[in-house]
Amino acid sequence: MAWIGASGPSGFVVRSEGFAVRATREGVFLEKPRSPASLLLALLLVLPVLGVAAASLVPRWFALVLGALLALGLARWAGPWRRWHGAEHKVVEALLKVEEGLSPEEAWARARHLSPWCGTVLLGFLLPAALLLWLVWPPLAYFSPALALFLHLRLPEDSPLRAPGLLAERLFVAPPGPLEEVRAREAFELALRRTASGKAS
Repeated sequence: MAWIGASGPSGFVVRSEGFAVRATREGVFLEKPRSPASLLLALLLVLPVLGVAAASLVPRWFALVLGALLALGLARWAGPWRRWHGAEHKVVEALLKVEEGLSPEEAWARARHLSPWCGTVLLGFLLPAALLLWLVWPPLAYFSPALALFLHLRLPEDSPLRAPGLLAERLFVAPPGPLEEVRAREAFELALRRTASGKAS
């Protein structure tokens, strides 16, 4: 079964085929999936291209300084979101490990808050690729989303080429705090129950 997650400053949602589990401060809820994750992925790929286009209109030094300041500001702002993001990763990874045959307890114990398949790892491919291609010839930067997505989907999770993405991920993901850990465990158990009831019917 395919699992995908998304997080924000007030919780996360983990989606599968036909249902979604939402976790917030208030609790964990089962719901129908609302929007396809592919739309979010497309948006994440288009925004950096627009940024590169805008950067080509200003001096290169200014674009580099502004980009660095924006990245640092976003990473600093995102405290609660980082913890919910780590909780979402744990749920998705634990669900995948159950599908590989581990018991739920063992899967939860082995699940990590960092994931080599996270969208922030994709951004870690995208930003250096866009910068490198832009420095070579600015119009080449428009091809950076395709190159980044290709690398993200094709490289094994332990590839050294993932290093920039894994470093970028640490800016956007933190270990879950006590509340996030409790809600993540509840979401994991609810998703397991829903999956089991779907197989039974």
